[in-house]
Amino acid sequence: MKIFATLSLLIAVLALTPVTAKAGPVSDQKKAYKAIGIDVGKNKPALCRLLSKSEVERVVGKPVRDGTSAGPVIAGCAWHAADGSNDGLLVTRQSRDGWYPPATSKFYKKVSGIGEQAYSNYSEVGYEAAALSAKGVTGVLISGKGTIKAAIDTLRIVLKR
Repeated sequence: MKIFATLSLLIAVLALTPVTAKAGPVSDQKKAYKAIGIDVGKNKPALCRLLSKSEVERVVGKPVRDGTSAGPVIAGCAWHAADGSNDGLLVTRQSRDGWYPPATSKFYKKVSGIGEQAYSNYSEVGYEAAALSAKGVTGVLISGKGTIKAAIDTLRIVLKR
């Protein structure tokens, strides 16, 4: 009986304790951008301003929709093909501690002349290039009819801007 009374008291205390949730910096896109030093505008995600729509369409090889936030847990911009296919371009940036090159992939290659370190890779998702630099880890992923060269060239452009 004493256990039941103690358990009842504990449940009552927990029920009366206000619960407050505080979102972490990665759960809010603007906070995520600010945490890694990217200027955030009011309308367009910061990384969406690094490439024009026509530049993205040249890389993807078809018309794309306007770039949108890549999501609440990643600072990035995604341009999706206008035809509704899975083709598109994704540009991401994260802190330097997110540098994990897929060195075991059979398509992994180190790329010189970009940032401190860089690589390219092909996976079932698409053509990827990423670099470690003072800005953090910047990645480019092209799904659909892309090429490794296009991913590397796009990464070079994004890092310069």
